[in-house]
Amino acid sequence: MDTRDDEWHRTRRRARAMHHPMATERDFHDFARMPGGIWWYVEELKQQGNDIIHHNPREAVGLYTKAMEIDENPEHPFDLLTPREKAMLRSNRCTALMKLQQLGPAFEDAIECIRIDPTFQKGYWRAATVMKQMGKEDEALEALIDGYPKILGDNKEAVDFRFNFVYEITFLTVQLWDKWKKSQFLFRLLDVATSVWTEVVQRLAKNKEYQGLHLVFLRGGTQSGKTFEIGQGGAAKGCDTSGIDLRPLVRDLSGREYDSWSMQLVVELLKHGSKVVGLSQKEGDTPLHCAVENALRTGWVGLLEYLFIHLYKTSERRNLPDRFGDSLFHLVAKKSGPAAHAKSVVDVLRKYGVDPTRKDRRGSRPVELVPLTNQQMAEKRGLLSDVALAWEQHVKVQQKQQQQQQQQQFQQQARNMPSQRFPGPHFASGNQTQARYFPTRPQARPQPQPQPQPRAQFFDPSRIFSASPRPSDSTPFFDHSKLFGGPQVSLSFFSIARKMVHMGTNKLPQEY
Repeated sequence: MDTRDDEWHRTRRRARAMHHPMATERDFHDFARMPGGIWWYVEELKQQGNDIIHHNPREAVGLYTKAMEIDENPEHPFDLLTPREKAMLRSNRCTALMKLQQLGPAFEDAIECIRIDPTFQKGYWRAATVMKQMGKEDEALEALIDGYPKILGDNKEAVDFRFNFVYEITFLTVQLWDKWKKSQFLFRLLDVATSVWTEVVQRLAKNKEYQGLHLVFLRGGTQSGKTFEIGQGGAAKGCDTSGIDLRPLVRDLSGREYDSWSMQLVVELLKHGSKVVGLSQKEGDTPLHCAVENALRTGWVGLLEYLFIHLYKTSERRNLPDRFGDSLFHLVAKKSGPAAHAKSVVDVLRKYGVDPTRKDRRGSRPVELVPLTNQQMAEKRGLLSDVALAWEQHVKVQQKQQQQQQQQQFQQQARNMPSQRFPGPHFASGNQTQARYFPTRPQARPQPQPQPQPRAQFFDPSRIFSASPRPSDSTPFFDHSKLFGGPQVSLSFFSIARKMVHMGTNKLPQEY
């Protein structure tokens, strides 16, 4: 009973979808997508074509064509497939035709794909790919720029499409920059998020597309609604370049064809996050040595000044030697090049306090290493000699000023010395060495001082006549009886001496 009821409902639904005058497109789609319906048959043909498109594109074209014929059957009262499903069939057949080098039919499928569903980004990508193979790079660029705003959503497929579109737009713009002036205008109007540019510039650096990096950083563009002119910025301004290693990039950019903008590009990459550690052209040199070497070759000292201002701010770091013991001035002395370039570099080194008298490992100063082979070398030697002399005079003046300043500070401290012991620094009596004073150290509590006693007067005139009278018998001034601690005998010194002379001896008598 249930089976017959289901069959009856299926028959009625088919009749309503196919022949009933009140049938709607939704009724037709619901019927076609029922299990075993015609939509599933078309979907199966498309899947079979996708499975063999890479190794058998000709058969895949036949499968896609058969699926399109079923969709375009005039007996159907409504379209079997949605616009997006129709566009996907055209896109897949376009890919298969390109593999067969049938560019004409492939181009027609790509254009029809865009016409059926203008919001389908794959249609613009297919059209640009076909036009590139046909040698129409300008039309391919226009197709990509028109299709980029159609990419919606934040899923992985949409994000990958954005990366691919912007990378291809950059690649085509580099090729057409001088050939087709409209490409410059179109590229500057392209407003891309900085997160997309971060991925694109890393791809450009990885693939060594240095012209593309030059384009997106230095040739103007639009970013966050702000337009940058050529030389003032680029479309990728504000992105993150911390993932780009400068070491291979700087070595690859040492060619003459990049001299006009190579170091400007390096500065932009440093501003956007690249590490200065990788800024080196040969083993053992520092980023400053790399900047000096490139400045001597190109004449542009912007990179050298940027390093001095933002990264190498102390005198110790600016005077660091390389692995061979050479300072920046030693590099100037050894490298050949135009005298104007050398003068520009020397002016920058003088401005930021690099020592021109520092010696290398062999004890040689930079001026002593300049070979007198030609007029340019003679001019360079004279330049370095003048710089060294000026530096020595400058050092003497600085030392004198420093001594005067120290003397003034000492005098000021002596003038401001407090009279009390605490608090503050003081000078001990008889010693000119300043005592150490710790203002945060707790001091001993002051002890109460004893009250001063009234001192007796040295002369009291009131006691002149009030003193007791002197005794009549004064005490003898010298008591000879106590001289030897013996018995007190009342003999005078002269009587004893007379007795000794009479006896003819120098000894005292025994009784004494």
